[in-house]
Amino acid sequence: MGEDYENRTSREASQTSMCDQQWTTPGPQEGSEKLTMTLVSVVGEASVGPPASHGSVETEGSERALPTPKHADEIPIGPSHSWEHRGVRKREVSPHYPQTVLLLSIVGSLCSRQSPGAQGLDLSRGQELILVCLPVFPLSCVVQQYAWGKRGSSSEVARLLASSDPLAQISEDKPYAELWMGAHPRGDAKILDDHISQKTLGQWIAENQDCLGSKVKDAFKGKLPFLFKVLSVETALSIQAHPNKELAEKLHLQAPQHYPDANHKPEMAIALTSFQGLCGFRPVEEILTFLKKVPEFQLLIGDDAATQLRQSGSSDPQTVASAIRSCFSHLMKSEKKAVAEQLNVLVKRISQQMSAGNNMDDICGELLLRLHQQYPGDVGCFAIYFLNLLTLKPGEAMFLEANVPHAYLEGDCVECMACSDNTVRAGLTPKFIDVPTLCDMLNYTPTPSKDRLFPPLQSQEDPYLSIYDPPVPDFTVMKMEVPSSVTEYKVLVLDSASILLVVKGTTTASSPMTQAAIPLQCGGVLFIGANASVTLKHTAPQDLVLFRACCLL
Repeated sequence: MGEDYENRTSREASQTSMCDQQWTTPGPQEGSEKLTMTLVSVVGEASVGPPASHGSVETEGSERALPTPKHADEIPIGPSHSWEHRGVRKREVSPHYPQTVLLLSIVGSLCSRQSPGAQGLDLSRGQELILVCLPVFPLSCVVQQYAWGKRGSSSEVARLLASSDPLAQISEDKPYAELWMGAHPRGDAKILDDHISQKTLGQWIAENQDCLGSKVKDAFKGKLPFLFKVLSVETALSIQAHPNKELAEKLHLQAPQHYPDANHKPEMAIALTSFQGLCGFRPVEEILTFLKKVPEFQLLIGDDAATQLRQSGSSDPQTVASAIRSCFSHLMKSEKKAVAEQLNVLVKRISQQMSAGNNMDDICGELLLRLHQQYPGDVGCFAIYFLNLLTLKPGEAMFLEANVPHAYLEGDCVECMACSDNTVRAGLTPKFIDVPTLCDMLNYTPTPSKDRLFPPLQSQEDPYLSIYDPPVPDFTVMKMEVPSSVTEYKVLVLDSASILLVVKGTTTASSPMTQAAIPLQCGGVLFIGANASVTLKHTAPQDLVLFRACCLL
């Protein structure tokens, strides 16, 4: 042990004030990484009993904060406590690094004292105090190669993959559509830490649910509630919507092969590049304008439905929504032959006008030609006359609650959603479509396009932090833009598990619970357990841009 045990404990016991006391605990196997627990502001007598058979207990000074330990009654113990410590006699270490648990059996007494009025914790002889090491580790995430994705190095997904993994080989003829960061069964991230026996994030969380945070763990039954993504869109995604929880459960029971989850899927897209999408129904006046200017569109909807919409203009919202529903349903349920014929007529007319030098933006001419080229004869091409067209600048976002029709058209974005893969489709796709379900479930309330934008909130405490906090409990996204002049940046401590993505710059991440700093290149992904403290340090003269998904309850 180096120093005689009795001499060492005698020397420590003679100290009258021992602040920021640290218990450094080697793992059960020789050569494993050391983990550290800190007792903040230890006062009075301190003595350490005989070490356990598989390692010694060492003490040394530190300024690190105490991770959130827990007693049986879930009372948190934090840096505001001061301690009186007498006699630790037993220590057990879990074999699963880094979620190592120290079990301290108290043979004397251990009392905490806080400021007046604060809740304290008093452990008497024979009770146990459990200190939990908070996990921080890198992830290797799943790339989905859907046909609509950008190909090769033009894809932001491919760029992030190549930057973060020097062994990755990017094929210029293959699509790189989505990067999944999370624990969904269809794309469970791999853990890049040899000390952890579980191979995937989902497996690890299942055995270490406390890492989610107490509120998140209880609210979402021990599951990570969100799925974090990067999307690179070359050709349009389907006209689609996502069901609420009640409908999701019903669809999953009826057709699990098409609806694999019994969960809702609200989602938010934050643009990384110029990002174009359709979102929510246009105001009635805009739809009526297209009916007047695009006779092919009017013909498919029919005179009766079009008249109903015209007469609903000053009516109550329910009547307006009903009229829009009638028009949209007539379009989506049109005969395929009729749709193809009218599209051919419209495409020919727009092409001739544009060849003559005429601007066709008033009927979205260029967009319609592009969609028809991607999905010839598809009824979804006409959906542009019903749905708001948004072009997001980098950093701008749109939030898609349940039952809102939408389609991503082009560009790169960060996306976060409830952990689900349920989608009801009705056009612009070779996949399974379910027109009756889509038409029945949609929210037909019209909104101006500007109201579909979802602006972030600027943090009052952190000038580099913007927060996208949608009105659902499942997820929140944070964006951090840290200039190179800030050499060290402390990531906000949250009572929630979170996933951190680097989209620009190079950094290292360190934590009181990690032996060495974790290098993070552009594209690097880090899992941060609830209440864990992480510090980022610049390793290159370049600004850092990071996104972080979490759950704020």
